[in-house]
Amino acid sequence: MNRFLLWLVCCLSPLAFWGQEISKDAIIKEISRSAATIKTMQCDFVQTKRMKMLGSELVSKGRMSCSQPDKLRWEYLSPYTYTFVLYKNKVMMKKGERTDVIDVNSNRMFKEIAAIMLNSVLGNCFSDKSFEVDAKQENGQYVATLLPMKKEMKMMFSRIVLHYDKVQSMVREVELYEKNGDNTTITLTHVRKNEPIDEKIYDVE
Repeated sequence: MNRFLLWLVCCLSPLAFWGQEISKDAIIKEISRSAATIKTMQCDFVQTKRMKMLGSELVSKGRMSCSQPDKLRWEYLSPYTYTFVLYKNKVMMKKGERTDVIDVNSNRMFKEIAAIMLNSVLGNCFSDKSFEVDAKQENGQYVATLLPMKKEMKMMFSRIVLHYDKVQSMVREVELYEKNGDNTTITLTHVRKNEPIDEKIYDVE
């Protein structure tokens, strides 16, 4: 009987450990540690925009590439084509034959949005004092909720939610909740980390 009890304890101990609650600080530390190892990321994405007033959804697809610390290419491929490139302090937006280049330092709001886009997919938001952060473990993943602290961000977003895959050590889904009731879900697929990226894709000139 004693041997049986010992065997039972050994078998159930891992289950008890897995069921334990992990603290917010521990989750943030783990995500931040993993984010620091990501130098480049490339993936496909599906973006679903839900508009409260129209009661409809707009689904678009594309691909994303980013490099630490300040390079991002966000490219929509369907149902329309549109390219957004962040390179250091400049943003390039291209739609059809029109291309606009903006110095983000001259537009505070634009700078904030560009930073959110980059930091969200990399999981770097926790060092940004612009947000109050909560984090929990849910359904085998980490879920981090970011509440805007700055006036400009509060006017746009009520919260940003990141779903973090613990096994792959990366963000898999980003939810943006706007003040007007609209919300956007961005799901990342076919993610590749730390593979070489041709710097030419970030050309904003």
